[in-house]
Amino acid sequence: MSFVRKGSYANLHQWLTFVGRTYPEIQTEVKAADSARKAKAQAASRAGASYNLVLQDTDKGAVCWFLPEPSRRLPSHWSRQSRSAKRLLRPPNIRRQVAPESGRSKEKEEFQDAIIEDLALMGVGPDVVTYTSDYFDHLYETCLTLIKGGHAYADNTDAETTRDERGRGVESKRRNRTVEENANVFEQMKSGTEEGLKNCIRAKISVDNPNKARRDLTKWKTYPTYGLACPVVDSLEGVAHALRPTEYTDRNLQFQWFLNTRELRQVYMWDFSRMNFIRTFLSKRKLAKLVDNGKAWGWDDPRMPTIRGVGRRGITTPALRDFILKQGPSRNVVTMDWTSNWAANKNEIDPVAPRHTAISKKDSVKDGEAITLMQWGNAFVRDVAGADPITMLIAELNMQGHVRATDKKVTWLSTQGQKLVDAELRDSDCLIMKDKLEKDDGLEKFLNPMTATMEEAFCDEGVVNLNKDDTIQFEQRGYYRIGKTYGDGDERKIILFCIPTGKNK
Repeated sequence: MSFVRKGSYANLHQWLTFVGRTYPEIQTEVKAADSARKAKAQAASRAGASYNLVLQDTDKGAVCWFLPEPSRRLPSHWSRQSRSAKRLLRPPNIRRQVAPESGRSKEKEEFQDAIIEDLALMGVGPDVVTYTSDYFDHLYETCLTLIKGGHAYADNTDAETTRDERGRGVESKRRNRTVEENANVFEQMKSGTEEGLKNCIRAKISVDNPNKARRDLTKWKTYPTYGLACPVVDSLEGVAHALRPTEYTDRNLQFQWFLNTRELRQVYMWDFSRMNFIRTFLSKRKLAKLVDNGKAWGWDDPRMPTIRGVGRRGITTPALRDFILKQGPSRNVVTMDWTSNWAANKNEIDPVAPRHTAISKKDSVKDGEAITLMQWGNAFVRDVAGADPITMLIAELNMQGHVRATDKKVTWLSTQGQKLVDAELRDSDCLIMKDKLEKDDGLEKFLNPMTATMEEAFCDEGVVNLNKDDTIQFEQRGYYRIGKTYGDGDERKIILFCIPTGKNK
């Protein structure tokens, strides 16, 4: 109808105008229908993604696990799994469990505890924590059964040759060993003999399947690998749905092969895409390298794309939850900008953040310059005492001046009646300079050489009463999160981290 209303067809336009004037009730109904359609679209946009998925047997209760191994802090994109699991698998009969891949070492428990704490921030808590190491005896018997059934074999081919043969679809020279020989080698592996240490156990799935994840894989070296342990333990523990990122999709048939071969209880899988962000990489190995090399303070560094990292930078839990839920359990792989996330966060903190004032210690005005003194008026600078910082300023009121005519809007603090507080204002940037790292891109080449800045400042005396992790707004500067309070430690100084707002600087 739009081309008619624009007058493209004069006669039709005249007729439509006549009908509208003669029967105004028609126009009322049309406008009402248009309003309802727009309202429905707006409501859908606010609600975000759809969770209307068909997951099998959820009416009987559901169990889902979270995270295969506690080897790192929780990456931000894994929050999608936690919130999706809570939204998809609803009460009354849900059991969520944290199932680390390996045993209970001190270092692993540190990461495990951190993961549970991060999940709590997302409003998700495990009902039980289990360990794959609790099932090592069962996994050993499973592997032995596969060997005796002709579904697995011992292989002492070196790693490089194995990788080449799997890539070309060529079977290993050890693939046709007898059951007795394979069982004997497996016993030597268990005993740690010289011959046993040269071998691994590989599942006899396929040699040349187009899906390379289905070609004979290593499932036991000195302990059961993820490929064997995950389907077996999931089935034993009653896991109903394995929610995994799409990077594991090629391994789904491998997962199913173990269930079918051992005739285990079915575990359903749902793949969701990982959330990618521009100028951000989420590889655990690459992030660990930054931490190990000292280029990041730790896993809670505000520059790190972990739950704790973005939390330390100032993202609020409600904003993060809302953002994740709006993305939904989609399988579409997209690369997003951080700006929408931070803009949503600003909506959360702006109504509740108390206002304070901070001024830089650096020289910023000159004698004779026309300026606007915030909350005072327009003035000419007549005398400046001190340079770094300016300790006194004599200014002449400029009654004819206008705020739009001055280049500098100066924030200032009076020392009369209060003691100014030393502060460090810290800001962070993305870790890499390229929007998206390709597979062959070297990390070192694209690392951002300047990812953190610090500015010394004076703050009003009111900041002394702030608590760690409080969020405030500095007039004319933006939002900040308290990283170190004034009374924390021997150094009487407050440290604050700048919170992005989604706007380019």
